[in-house]
Amino acid sequence: MKQPLISVIVPIYMVEKYIHRCIDSILQQTYKNLEIILIDDGSPDKCGKICDMYLSVDSRVTVIHQKNGGIGAARNTGVQHCRGEFITFVDGDDYISSDLIETLYSKINDVDYISCGFSRCDNEEKVQYAFAPTEEMVLSGTDALYRHYSGDNARDKISCVYVWGKLYRRKLWEELNFPEKLLFEDIYLMPYMQLRCKKVKFISYAGYYYRKQQNSITNSTDSDHRKKAFKDSFIIWDNHINFYKERSMDNLVADVECLEVDKIISQSIANTIPEGMEKFAQKILKETVRKVLTESISLQKKVRYVLFLVLGEKGYRVIKRAFRH
Repeated sequence: MKQPLISVIVPIYMVEKYIHRCIDSILQQTYKNLEIILIDDGSPDKCGKICDMYLSVDSRVTVIHQKNGGIGAARNTGVQHCRGEFITFVDGDDYISSDLIETLYSKINDVDYISCGFSRCDNEEKVQYAFAPTEEMVLSGTDALYRHYSGDNARDKISCVYVWGKLYRRKLWEELNFPEKLLFEDIYLMPYMQLRCKKVKFISYAGYYYRKQQNSITNSTDSDHRKKAFKDSFIIWDNHINFYKERSMDNLVADVECLEVDKIISQSIANTIPEGMEKFAQKILKETVRKVLTESISLQKKVRYVLFLVLGEKGYRVIKRAFRH
């Protein structure tokens, strides 16, 4: 039987040092019937020229140059232009094992998408750790989402908030788009994806190599970027809360509200709330604590949240130290 076409979407921006490794790892896949879409998202370095070079290397490669719009916009462009029966994503500074796509396709069977784990590596490709379940598991998309908020995904090493490292049936992407003005675009999108899925599969295989760069978008120490990252987190969570309310998923509403409060408390204690965002954080804290007090969460959480709201960061520290002794 002829293999179905699989579209590999690669958003590319300022990854000149790593782009050859990324593209070569896709070209060397044991699964051959691929459509490789390279989206040059207005990269000011040599990435665009490098992408064009691959046009003459392999006929499966398509290159799209566009004005910089962010990784979400680049991925949307890829989805709009792809023709494959299945879709997978690889970020331009990452790379994949030669059998990754074949492994995912061979195990997808009747599920909506299949996810492998990943290997975290540094810039020199030294693997720091692998994150993958010890055994294969099949869940409903809703169950996968509940596990994400409960923390069970971390315990079971299930990757369900990153868009890469997965093979999706194309139909899942109908009328589904990444946000183009927000950071953490895959974290925004994946809950919407999960609730479209009857069955999803997670396999014990870490063939996606995720390169954590010191100067990447998510690791930037730029002041304006840190402010945007902080604010975008709450914009995303508020969107999810409204989405869950529409579906009467009250437990998930409470879970996300707790995430908002926990983020403010943890960053206040660590003194990492971006400068100029203190009033914004305090406003969110007051509004959200009032809401969660009426939700079905543990008494321990409610006491913790009220203590922090009433006493502030310094008073809360004093109380915590007193209880330790």
